[in-house]
Amino acid sequence: MTRLLLLVMQTATVILTTPVVAATANTSSCMAGKRAALVKGHFTGPLLCSGKAVSFVKIGRVEQGRFALYDYRYRYRPIGANVMHGGQRIILFRNGIYAGQYVLSPPPYTIVTVKGSTVIMHSPDGSPDAVLNFADGPPRNILVGGDSVRFTL
Repeated sequence: MTRLLLLVMQTATVILTTPVVAATANTSSCMAGKRAALVKGHFTGPLLCSGKAVSFVKIGRVEQGRFALYDYRYRYRPIGANVMHGGQRIILFRNGIYAGQYVLSPPPYTIVTVKGSTVIMHSPDGSPDAVLNFADGPPRNILVGGDSVRFTL
């Protein structure tokens, strides 16, 4: 059974998918219109729909346009918490359906670009770029900024 809870904090509406799911008044603009696909696909992260410290931006398409990549950056303070939470996720959709994500380290943020079927992740800490070849789909394990990152649902 899913409980519905709307959390409002300062300037951000927070939607948590595990274990509580919440909705906003204007879901069509939430996360570039992808909120419903994320919930349906059992996305395992916070769904933040507004606020100055939230961005959900399309990076591009790879693998002959079958995968759309989005750069999701967020920062928020959960109700009852004394510490800010935040992070960056590269979220993939295949033919409009949530396909998975790469959960990157918290700030400083990784710069992600798409060139053909290649995704380049540039870490601002000076470590070598991660160059991902999507010709055979999303790589399962990658190294970004010295951290091992898995492709997860």
